[in-house]
Amino acid sequence: MDGHMPRLSNRLTSLGLRALPPGKHLDGDGLYLIKGDADSGRWILRYRQFGRRRDTGLGGWPTVGLAEARRQVDAARRQVRNGEDPITVRQAKRRTHTFLLRDVAKDCFEARKSDLRGDGVAGRWFSLLELHVLPKLGATPIIQINQVAIKDALAHCGATSR
Repeated sequence: MDGHMPRLSNRLTSLGLRALPPGKHLDGDGLYLIKGDADSGRWILRYRQFGRRRDTGLGGWPTVGLAEARRQVDAARRQVRNGEDPITVRQAKRRTHTFLLRDVAKDCFEARKSDLRGDGVAGRWFSLLELHVLPKLGATPIIQINQVAIKDALAHCGATSR
């Protein structure tokens, strides 16, 4: 034997979760159910990456069941194997989904307005966006905007040649 204990996984069962007392319960492969009381708890994945121990939440139990928690663990483990940190990936998704084009455009305009002075250039620059682009794409999260979406928005206003 090489001195390594085999990793035990799938120790918990869906039917047995409710009967578990409050506390921390290992399912295996870094998946824990932390119960605060008989009727609620939260799933935690513990993993190591870049020499650091990391814990990430996977959702509340019983809303997130055992099978779903295990699927999330599998996905997170794939990310770790690919050199990605599941916590960083989730945070990046949250940040990008919250930025809408109209908000970014307005912030950009405000930041650049002083550079666009003279003959009403600033007003004309943003009014074109307000007239042609923002009605079609303004409420779209930045992460969902691609070249096709921009081309389609501009094509409807006659701004593209192809």
